[in-house]
Amino acid sequence: NIQFVSLAGVDLRGNNTDEKIPINIMLEDVAKFLELGVQTDGSSVMLHEIATLNNAKVDLIPDLEVNWYVDYNMEHLHPETGLPIGTLRIPAFLKHEGRHVGSRGVLKRMEKFFS
Repeated sequence: NIQFVSLAGVDLRGNNTDEKIPINIMLEDVAKFLELGVQTDGSSVMLHEIATLNNAKVDLIPDLEVNWYVDYNMEHLHPETGLPIGTLRIPAFLKHEGRHVGSRGVLKRMEKFFS
């Protein structure tokens, strides 16, 4: 039933961004996907003074330490099975030029600092 994978990250102002891909893209090389995630153009991410319009590519890196879940669309049924289409939702880090720049990355750094 799972047809898509959606990586979702939150920027420093609380704006949610996600990138949805077909699950077969993830399954082609799961290890690479888990390490590198997917790239977005960053146009929907607010990274003031971090990512500029000319340099806005942002990677969404899966967070391997949290629960992932499947979001089923009960109104969109698979034509062959009649079952709802599912999207695997994965919380993700926002990474720009090798640095974690989203709220999840900041939280991880603070958790490490205070530990």
